[in-house]
Amino acid sequence: MIKTSEKPKAAAVADYLKANKGKAVRVEGNCDERGTEEYNRALGDRRAQALREELVRLVSVRTSSIRSATERTGRQPGPR
Repeated sequence: MIKTSEKPKAAAVADYLKANKGKAVRVEGNCDERGTEEYNRALGDRRAQALREELVRLVSVRTSSIRSATERTGRQPGPR
Protein backbone atom coordinates (compact mmCIF):
# COMPACT_ATOMS: atom_id res chain seq x y z
CA MET A 1 0.00 0.00 0.00
CA ILE A 2 1.32 3.44 -0.81
CA LYS A 3 0.92 6.42 1.50
CA THR A 4 -2.01 8.73 0.89
CA SER A 5 0.45 11.61 0.50
CA GLU A 6 2.13 9.76 -2.40
CA LYS A 7 -1.06 8.91 -4.33
CA PRO A 8 -1.11 12.20 -6.32
CA LYS A 9 2.37 11.35 -7.62
CA ALA A 10 1.19 7.90 -8.66
CA ALA A 11 -1.85 9.46 -10.34
CA ALA A 12 0.42 11.82 -12.31
CA VAL A 13 2.48 8.88 -13.58
CA ALA A 14 -0.71 7.02 -14.42
CA ASP A 15 -1.96 10.03 -16.41
CA TYR A 16 1.34 10.10 -18.30
CA LEU A 17 1.03 6.40 -19.16
CA LYS A 18 -2.56 6.86 -20.30
CA ALA A 19 -1.53 9.72 -22.60
CA ASN A 20 1.55 7.85 -23.90
CA LYS A 21 0.37 4.31 -24.53
CA GLY A 22 3.62 3.18 -26.14
CA LYS A 23 5.74 4.19 -23.14
CA ALA A 24 6.83 2.09 -20.18
CA VAL A 25 8.10 3.06 -16.75
CA ARG A 26 10.40 1.51 -14.20
CA VAL A 27 9.55 2.00 -10.53
CA GLU A 28 12.13 1.68 -7.81
CA GLY A 29 11.55 1.17 -4.12
CA ASN A 30 14.26 3.08 -2.32
CA CYS A 31 15.41 2.61 1.26
CA ASP A 32 18.20 3.90 3.47
CA GLU A 33 21.36 2.46 4.98
CA ARG A 34 19.95 1.59 8.43
CA GLY A 35 18.93 -2.04 7.96
CA THR A 36 20.75 -5.06 6.70
CA GLU A 37 21.24 -5.53 2.97
CA GLU A 38 18.62 -8.28 2.94
CA TYR A 39 16.07 -6.23 4.91
CA ASN A 40 16.57 -3.17 2.72
CA ARG A 41 16.27 -5.17 -0.49
CA ALA A 42 13.00 -6.71 0.72
CA LEU A 43 11.69 -3.30 1.84
CA GLY A 44 12.57 -1.73 -1.49
CA ASP A 45 10.96 -4.62 -3.36
CA ARG A 46 7.73 -4.24 -1.35
CA ARG A 47 7.65 -0.49 -1.98
CA ALA A 48 8.23 -0.92 -5.71
CA GLN A 49 5.61 -3.66 -5.95
CA ALA A 50 3.03 -1.54 -4.09
CA LEU A 51 3.53 1.35 -6.51
CA ARG A 52 3.47 -0.99 -9.50
CA GLU A 53 0.14 -2.46 -8.35
CA GLU A 54 -1.31 1.02 -7.84
CA LEU A 55 -0.23 2.10 -11.33
CA VAL A 56 -1.69 -1.05 -12.91
CA ARG A 57 -4.95 -0.36 -11.07
CA LEU A 58 -5.06 3.29 -12.15
CA VAL A 59 -4.01 2.79 -15.75
CA SER A 60 -5.61 -0.59 -16.46
CA VAL A 61 -2.70 -1.62 -18.67
CA ARG A 62 -0.72 -4.76 -19.22
CA THR A 63 1.73 -5.25 -16.41
CA SER A 64 4.60 -5.40 -18.91
CA SER A 65 4.37 -1.59 -19.24
CA ILE A 66 5.41 -1.14 -15.62
CA ARG A 67 8.57 -2.76 -14.32
CA SER A 68 9.96 -2.57 -10.82
CA ALA A 69 13.49 -2.56 -9.47
CA THR A 70 15.09 -1.79 -6.15
CA GLU A 71 17.88 0.69 -5.56
CA ARG A 72 19.33 1.66 -2.17
CA THR A 73 19.92 5.35 -1.67
CA GLY A 74 23.53 6.36 -1.31
CA ARG A 75 24.78 3.57 -3.59
CA GLN A 76 25.67 3.62 -7.23
CA PRO A 77 23.27 1.66 -9.45
CA GLY A 78 24.66 -1.58 -10.76
CA PRO A 79 24.77 -2.67 -14.39
CA ARG A 80 21.37 -2.97 -16.03
